[in-house]
Amino acid sequence: MASNLRVRLFVLICALCLIVAVGYVWYRARQVAGTATGPGSAAGALPTSEGGASTAAEVAGALPDKPFVVFRNSVLGSSYGLLATVPLDNPSGPRTPTNLSCERLYFAAGSGICLTANRDVITTYQAFLFDSSLQLRYSLPLKGIPSRTRVSPDGRYASVTVFVSGHSYAPGTFATRTEIYRTADGSLDSELEQFTVERDGKIFRDVDFNFWGVTFANDSNRFYSTLATGGKNYLIEGDLSAHHARVIHANVECPSLSPDGKRIAFKRMTESGWRIYVVDLETGAEHPTSETHSIDDQVEWLDDSHLLYGFDEDILVVPADGSGAPAVFIADASSPAVVR
Repeated sequence: MASNLRVRLFVLICALCLIVAVGYVWYRARQVAGTATGPGSAAGALPTSEGGASTAAEVAGALPDKPFVVFRNSVLGSSYGLLATVPLDNPSGPRTPTNLSCERLYFAAGSGICLTANRDVITTYQAFLFDSSLQLRYSLPLKGIPSRTRVSPDGRYASVTVFVSGHSYAPGTFATRTEIYRTADGSLDSELEQFTVERDGKIFRDVDFNFWGVTFANDSNRFYSTLATGGKNYLIEGDLSAHHARVIHANVECPSLSPDGKRIAFKRMTESGWRIYVVDLETGAEHPTSETHSIDDQVEWLDDSHLLYGFDEDILVVPADGSGAPAVFIADASSPAVVR
C-alpha cells in the first residue's frame, strides 16, 4: 500500500512540474510575441470590422520626403522585425526604425501595407494599410500565413497573398489565396481565384488553381501574377477592372515588373533550387542572373538595371542582365521596397 502511495505521489509531482513548465513556456512566448510586435502595431492596435475598415491609429515617426528604401529590419534588439528606412543614395548608412512590426511590407505613392502576425496561444494574421505619415488607416484580417504583398504604382491598390495551407512554395505542398484591396477605404476589390483566365484563346480553369505574387503595371489596372495548376507554373497578365487574365509565359514564379514595364524578373525552380531569371515581355527571351543561391523571394527592381532580394537575412543586389555578381545592399534586412 505504501509503495502504491509513493508511485501516485511521484506521478502527481511529475504532473505538477509539467504544468508549471508548460505555463512558463506559454508566458515567455507571450512576452516574446509582445516584444516582437511592438507598440501600436498588429497586436490589437486597430479593431477590425467585417468589411475590413477600422479606426485610425498613429505609429511613431514618418517616412522620409526624399527617395528611400523601406524594409523589415533584422538587426537583433528592440527594433527587430520593425519597418525601417534608409536613404536610397546611402543604403548602408544609419537606418531609421518605426514601431510598426511587419512580416512582409510594401509602399508606393503614399500608401503602404504591412502584413503582420499576432503570436498568441492561437496565431492570427492581419494586414495594415498606412500612409506616409505612418497613420494606420485600415486593418484587414488575413485568412492565412502572410507571403507576398505589393502596392500599385499610384497607391490605389494593395495585393496580398497568404498560404491557406502549407508554408512554402515547394511543389504540391501548399494552397494560396490572393486578394486585391482598395487602399482608399480598405475594401476588397477582387480575388484572383474569381478571375476568368484564358490560355491560347480558350477558357482555362481547374480546381487546383493557385495564384501568388502580384506585380502592378504603371496604370495600376494591368498586373502580372503566377498561376499554378497541374504541377506547372504560368505567368498571367491580368485586367483588374475586367476581372480577366491570360497566360502569356510558362515556368514563372513571383513576377516583378521592371520600372520601364518591359521585363519581368522572377524565380524558377531548377535542380539546384530557385534561380532568379529575367524575361523580355515583347520577345519572350529570358536569361538567368548571376545569383546562384536558391532565392525564395519576390524580387524588387532597384532601377531598370538592378534587382533587390532577400537572402540569409540580408538584402542583396545583382545586375538584371546576367552580368556582375551579387552584393549586400542592406545588411540584416528583408522585404525591400524602393520609393522615389
